Amino acid sequence: MTNTYTYDSDGFKNVENVGGSLSTIIWDGTDYLQVRGQSTIKTFHTVESQMMSYIESTLRYDFLTDNLGSITAIMDGSQIRVWDTRYSAYGRNLWSTGTNCGFGWVGSYGYRETGLFHMSHYVRARHYSYLTGGWSTVDPLWPDESAYGYVGGRVGKHIDPSGLSECGNPDECDPADFCARNWTYDMNAGGGPRFATVLCCKGKKITCVWPKPSWWNPKDRRRPPLPNADVVECLKKHEDRHHQDCKCKGGLECVVPSEKYLPSECAAHAIDIPCFQSKLDACLKRAFGSIEIAACVGYYGWWIRNSCKNMRLYNCPNIPKECNKR
Repeated sequence: MTNTYTYDSDGFKNVENVGGSLSTIIWDGTDYLQVRGQSTIKTFHTVESQMMSYIESTLRYDFLTDNLGSITAIMDGSQIRVWDTRYSAYGRNLWSTGTNCGFGWVGSYGYRETGLFHMSHYVRARHYSYLTGGWSTVDPLWPDESAYGYVGGRVGKHIDPSGLSECGNPDECDPADFCARNWTYDMNAGGGPRFATVLCCKGKKITCVWPKPSWWNPKDRRRPPLPNADVVECLKKHEDRHHQDCKCKGGLECVVPSEKYLPSECAAHAIDIPCFQSKLDACLKRAFGSIEIAACVGYYGWWIRNSCKNMRLYNCPNIPKECNKR
């Protein structure tokens, strides 16, 4: 089966030929106005970029949607459900009854179903696949946006109606979302790969800790251990100390002035080492038997040794007592 598509001068699909079935799409700016099939015409009613209903053969049908804008049911003029459905988090249709209109998962915002697996939804600038949970082509805004990734994995509350950049959380500096959007930053950061740093969002300092950063390779035997929740807490305390010294100067990273860099690192490690030690002590109290004791010492000991090594490298004064045996 051969499928062909044509696009208008704005890059929007205007003709679909799917297995010989021809459809024409009429746009009102970036909103769907009509979809004309070989025997049907659907005219859509849109309010603030969200489709609310459509008319087919003089009959009106209304959409019931969830928080993402996915169409979960269609009601006819007699308030009878003519279609019901549910979706997986990434858009796969789990079950449905009745007749659909071509829009389902995030459908009220224009995610049009194609019936194909590798590009299951047409979303204006690109096609999306629920099988991969990503886009089928590179984002035209790359590298400012992820090449293929879909809303940074935040499929429960974010969408991307343009096919170019996500939207959803009105607070773009929300720490969890902001750090998740920048989770690959550590891979190319100055000074080498890291688990944590302080980034800037509109002048606001945000501590980001990535428990599994993009550079971490499970096949590399020299890799450091991944931070658990205890270590994440200590790494956050380390980076929070840098808030006192770093400055947001328009770039992504909060930069510590060169004359303050070593004192700031020494102060931060002086905070994280006792934190790591307290986590080790707590682990040893819970440990049962020599194997668990060795696991505690090996894991938390690595983090303590690493920080102690850095303090010695930086010629820090007042190295914590925890470093005496390491």
